[in-house]
Amino acid sequence: MGVREQFDIRRNNLNKIREDMRGIERVVGIVIYSLKILSLSEWINILLWRRDKAPPSFTDAYVVLQLILSIAIFFFWPCFWLAVLSAYLSGSTVLALLNVVLLRKLFGDMESPERSLLLFICNVTQIVFMFATWYYYLGENKDPLLKSVLTFATISHVVEMPTVTMLQIATNFILLAVFLSHLIGQVGSSTATPPPQSP
Repeated sequence: MGVREQFDIRRNNLNKIREDMRGIERVVGIVIYSLKILSLSEWINILLWRRDKAPPSFTDAYVVLQLILSIAIFFFWPCFWLAVLSAYLSGSTVLALLNVVLLRKLFGDMESPERSLLLFICNVTQIVFMFATWYYYLGENKDPLLKSVLTFATISHVVEMPTVTMLQIATNFILLAVFLSHLIGQVGSSTATPPPQSP
């Protein structure tokens, strides 16, 4: 399957969102699905795997590599352009999570709840390190990682950097919504009563 066919699949998926969703779900679905094209993982999938969805092993490796890169940037190279790269990767992560949660009834459910939870923990850790990098780069030299963790936990925040703090808190709420959606989805599917069997 070539690149052109890849874009045809994505166009068909957008049409499916337009046809099968209504109201705010449709608008948000179109926006988040369209924005996927800006992510590095989507381009790797288009150019290497040449299918609609990357293999689970690629997704697992990609998430772990992003986490390692975010940690390395914080500890070894906290400069502006690498902080921007870390922010880009973290933004792509949030976008991917929103696609998984909000479009799963159209494009299929997750591989397994346990795998999803482990990947989610990696995603959250990556985002905490990304914000710690920005706190450090913008002048919070005393425990920027601790400040990022405390802001994530909504115990404290960096008063001197309200814009970064507000972005982190907004991101935290999105992550909380994704987690609760995943949790409620799992509880709902495990407690659903099977349809009655005919005699």
